[in-house]
Amino acid sequence: LGCTVEMIREMRKDANIRAKLRAKLTGKRRSDDDEDDAVEASRAESDDSDDEGRAAIGRKHTKPPYSISSNGRYYSNRDLPDLVTDSDLSNGLKALLGILRANASDPGSIYVGHLGCLLTELALEHYRLHEFAARDWRAIIRHSRAPQLSSHRVTLLEGPGVAHRALLVVAGDHGAPLQELLDFSRTVQDLPLSNCEVLYGRAGYLSALLWIADFAQLSEESRANVSRVCGGVVRDIVDDAHWRGDHYHWEWHDRPYLGAAHGTAGIVYALCQYIRHFDPEDGPQLLQRLIATVSWVLARCRCSNGNIESSVGSRSGGKLVHWCHGATGWIPTLIQLSAAIAQLKPRDHEALLSRIREVLCSLGEVVYERGLLAEKGAGLCHGVGGSTMALIALYSHTGDGTWLRKARQFALFAGRYGQWLSESFADRPYSLYEGLAGATAAIAATLAATRGQDNVTRIFPGF
Repeated sequence: LGCTVEMIREMRKDANIRAKLRAKLTGKRRSDDDEDDAVEASRAESDDSDDEGRAAIGRKHTKPPYSISSNGRYYSNRDLPDLVTDSDLSNGLKALLGILRANASDPGSIYVGHLGCLLTELALEHYRLHEFAARDWRAIIRHSRAPQLSSHRVTLLEGPGVAHRALLVVAGDHGAPLQELLDFSRTVQDLPLSNCEVLYGRAGYLSALLWIADFAQLSEESRANVSRVCGGVVRDIVDDAHWRGDHYHWEWHDRPYLGAAHGTAGIVYALCQYIRHFDPEDGPQLLQRLIATVSWVLARCRCSNGNIESSVGSRSGGKLVHWCHGATGWIPTLIQLSAAIAQLKPRDHEALLSRIREVLCSLGEVVYERGLLAEKGAGLCHGVGGSTMALIALYSHTGDGTWLRKARQFALFAGRYGQWLSESFADRPYSLYEGLAGATAAIAATLAATRGQDNVTRIFPGF
């Protein structure tokens, strides 16, 4: 393209760069690029780190040999191999881990920084994939300087200070790190009432506490303290100002997003987790409102192609099949909603569970058809790593081996082509939610599920 590395880094500060590069190459701009770019612009505005990522466009690694859809968004799944062996996946995981461990040195968050790579190492231990667990993530996090907690980064995914302390708690330090996180709730309480989403808002802070409750061995006293703080955060998220009579309406940057990163799916996921973990007194009423909200979305924002729109009123036709926007992020949300319904057993719960299962399977087909993303890195947010995780989550929920077979096909794709995709398209090519660490995590989760472990995706926030 005639661009130096420095030029590319500068251009990435403009969130429209992908569309501009595409227009230069193809002479056209997709009508739904604006939707994608609005989110990237907001991420760029709020990114206060010095790291601009590695500009790696043009590196020569294995490019997928498959045909690409007419809109250029995804590779065809028609020629994926039917037989995927455990050796195929193990070899792919080993190769990607070698690349990741040699390159993942950026500081920062779980979403785009080294903490996400540490979470991948934690997952290897959690999955009992001991043959791949070469790094002592506990020693690394304990000997790393804790970033300051920031009112601009209050969440598990995008807050380095929050994530660092959460990892310390899971590593066994239930003293100062946990107390600092709980005290940080006062800062979260002062956020604008509209700031409720997962990447930068209250649901993202709530997710940090729920993740700790899931994976740390807390005392009864500590668990009670976590429950109390979570309850206060939830009250703000479900404030009556967000209730429209028949559904919750949350906005981010004045737009009613529906996906997992900035909208309804991610918030509902966190609220269902809260209900399941702590069984609050007002849980049944909250669950009824969440059921009503999801029903409203499915009735009004489901596309003819089976996907769910990225925002209320969007006219993109459901072209985005990502965790952040679309079916990939809605699958884990509906699984969490199903689990909450099964636990509380509201009226007609069996019929509700049956309907949700039908929707889940339909969304799974959307991900399988359009989840081999062609213009993205291989990460969990918008890449084949996230698509694979969604299929694994479906397998864990339904027990249907068809979803495991499809996930194994995607995991093999991630192992073979994840490096090329990540180094060609991701701003942070070795990160968890944008790049190669996401592909690595997806292969590891697939192997763990194949070996009989359940709910393997939940260790990664949002899945």
